Amino acid sequence: MTATPTAEDRIALDVSDGDGARYASKPTLVDQPLTLGELIDVIDGAENLDAPEVPAGLVVGVFEFSQSGNPDFIYVRSELYPQLDAYYEQALRALFEDDE
Repeated sequence: MTATPTAEDRIALDVSDGDGARYASKPTLVDQPLTLGELIDVIDGAENLDAPEVPAGLVVGVFEFSQSGNPDFIYVRSELYPQLDAYYEQALRALFEDDE
């Protein structure tokens, strides 16, 4: 996800994955930086525009669709939200354990 200042002093959000797939996110414009919880909501609600058959969610949806069975298949990192990595690592491990 990238956050870009606009001329109207807002922040435009753009979501894509490491493979370049584009995602629709809500919201697309915000007035201030997102909290960790708001960021997670945007990531979890993002819908793949290039592959609508993939369930919503840039992390969990892609993991479930991939059926890789390996929680290390997806990783999340953020310089501004260092706790984001741990949050999704735990979420993916829980999904992996549920599938076993």
